[in-house]
Amino acid sequence: MSRLLVMQQAVPELCGKSAMVSIPAEAAASNPQTAPAETFVPSRGDSVCRAGIMRLAAQARKYHLGMVFATQNPREIENTIIGNCSTHFYGKANSSTAIAVIRDQIALRGGTGQDVPTLKRGQFYAYNADLGLQAPAKLQVPMCLSEHPKNPLTEETILQLARDSAQ
Repeated sequence: MSRLLVMQQAVPELCGKSAMVSIPAEAAASNPQTAPAETFVPSRGDSVCRAGIMRLAAQARKYHLGMVFATQNPREIENTIIGNCSTHFYGKANSSTAIAVIRDQIALRGGTGQDVPTLKRGQFYAYNADLGLQAPAKLQVPMCLSEHPKNPLTEETILQLARDSAQ
């Protein structure tokens, strides 16, 4: 199961001013800081912080600040949040409702997203309105963004690296 994530990115060079991404549901459920977006900005009803977050989201895009919104139910998130995002990342979805919403979002941007339910780990559709893309592009991202040696460093190597960095 995955979550749809709407993210305004603080580093426009990497993925524009904002983005939509899928992340594992377990990761978001285990950390209250990654509670589903509908908790804070539901498409229907109200929340304690809705008005403040809506204003913050609008200002965040204007000033290139970062915010992250996630939901397993794309229809449950306030539409203006998605509208304030110039970059979207769409990952694998499992429920028929989420798949339909993601396909609709991709279609609005010139693509089809027919393979959304079968995307592999690390595969996403990416779209950035500011780059003038004709349609969302399918991409593969590395599962680990930092380089790691095949074996752990030895104590001697660690001490040498520490000595070298002190100079």
